[in-house]
Amino acid sequence: MFLVGDAAHVWPPTGGLGANAGIQDAHNLAWKLAMVINQSAGPALLDTYDSERRPTGLFTMGQAMSRFGTRMSSGDGPGVSDYGAVSIGYRYPSLAGDDLTPLPPRQLAGQPGNRAPHVPITLSGRAMSTLDLYGSGLVLLAGPAGESWVAAAGKLDVAVDGYVFGSDVSSAYGISDDGASLVRPDGFVAWQSTASAADPVQTLIGVTRSILFRP
Repeated sequence: MFLVGDAAHVWPPTGGLGANAGIQDAHNLAWKLAMVINQSAGPALLDTYDSERRPTGLFTMGQAMSRFGTRMSSGDGPGVSDYGAVSIGYRYPSLAGDDLTPLPPRQLAGQPGNRAPHVPITLSGRAMSTLDLYGSGLVLLAGPAGESWVAAAGKLDVAVDGYVFGSDVSSAYGISDDGASLVRPDGFVAWQSTASAADPVQTLIGVTRSILFRP
């Protein structure tokens, strides 16, 4: 059984953080359930729902309580983090090396565990955002010299959509022109290689097996 939204957490409405957190819960869990059901991922992937969302929920609850305390007191209340850091800049410790420090949106630079940043792109003649690429599966973004990464993505036993973009994307995602970044369906960066690899296929096999808990 998995609990999401108000079934999983209740706090004061101050700041309007409850709806955001509930949507974030569902966003985190939905793709994991889908990939486990269609056997693209191992069942252990579902365990990361608790390990990722519980600390984020506790942090968000603390912020809601701080805002409530500040509003109800006559003096200065507890310190409150930047709203954007709470609603957008939170990170998942399983991907970020157990670092829970939220980042203001302006500091999101493709670090694993954080939301993938928005970069304007043109794809098949259509103006869009890198964020439009995420939602249905794993996505690999490579710099302008990262063709080998995209070719390797097509040789895996799990579906990964690969794209080569210009230096504006690679810079925003914290990789070099021959590096690559792997983004989950929920738009969080799962892994990055700042430069090329001797064997991109084997590297991506190991990475996808690790993040999807595949044997």
